[in-house]
Amino acid sequence: MCPEIARAAPGDCPRCRMQLVSTPTALVQVCPLHPAAAAVPGASASAAEACPVCGRKPVPVTMARRWRCPEHPEVREAAGACPRCGRALGERFEPLPHGDHNPRHGGILFMCPDQYHHLEGSWPSAGTFRLHFYDDFTRPLSARGFRGRALIAEGGGERPVALEPAPGGEALEADLGAPWTPPLSITALIDFAGKEERFDFTFDALSADAPAARQAPSATAAVTAAAPGVAIPKSLEETAAEVLERDRRLRALIERGAWNEVYLPAMEAKDLGLSLVECAIDWDPAKHDALERAVRGLVRSAWLLDLAGDRGDGAKVREEYARFAESIELLKRLFPPFESPK
Repeated sequence: MCPEIARAAPGDCPRCRMQLVSTPTALVQVCPLHPAAAAVPGASASAAEACPVCGRKPVPVTMARRWRCPEHPEVREAAGACPRCGRALGERFEPLPHGDHNPRHGGILFMCPDQYHHLEGSWPSAGTFRLHFYDDFTRPLSARGFRGRALIAEGGGERPVALEPAPGGEALEADLGAPWTPPLSITALIDFAGKEERFDFTFDALSADAPAARQAPSATAAVTAAAPGVAIPKSLEETAAEVLERDRRLRALIERGAWNEVYLPAMEAKDLGLSLVECAIDWDPAKHDALERAVRGLVRSAWLLDLAGDRGDGAKVREEYARFAESIELLKRLFPPFESPK
């Protein structure tokens, strides 16, 4: 009844009180500006054709996979025939809340703590930082209703810079005071419902006005897409080594300030850790209990890392990584020698 309402768990619609139903999803390659122009399910960006309207490269978006009757569009069934006229149902793809976390201006896109708004920080020119705002479908919002400030990392400290509406009100802009050379580390502090929220951006180069795709929406969004599966090695020792490799990648991303990329090694480490518990079922009970405790900490901190990274909160990412690292240290004691790959 209310297709724009989406939740991660079963329950009732908060608007009409009807029971929520499961919606099949698919990763679809679409133009970020003209999603209706072309949609190629399951194809890589290299295989999908450029948008026929603007020529942009396609990006991965999680969409609802539905089947509709060409004669009776109100019919929504699984694949098959229309119960009214018997015609074959056609496959359709429809946007979902949080299904598209691709930036529109070549910048870095984060989800806001209210799980509705999104914002994209970009560095379009050497002396300008810019913030664009979106809703949960990544549709542009006017920046006139938002207030905030920015802090630029400089000389071991942070220098405040003003965020002002850009001409036309489509974004907030900060004048950096002088042409800046890479890297640029800047924090946006934005007022949401009377609370100032922090978003940390790190740029290694100027933002090109073309979308750079994140491969999958966050697992913490209201609607999720599965991250690429991780291959589980055959031996416990090899699996443990793969966990440590994910830790190394995670530390490298945190060092670079790539907050919106930490989800992948964190979630892969979670899956590998859970595999360790399953495969070590014949261990001594006391040792197996210690392994379970370590992996429980790894799983919890992986989810919290994903959430903090998706919101662009660098301080929170570092805080949650400290807990993740504690679980890694516990694993090292259970798998000696457990040394980092070169």
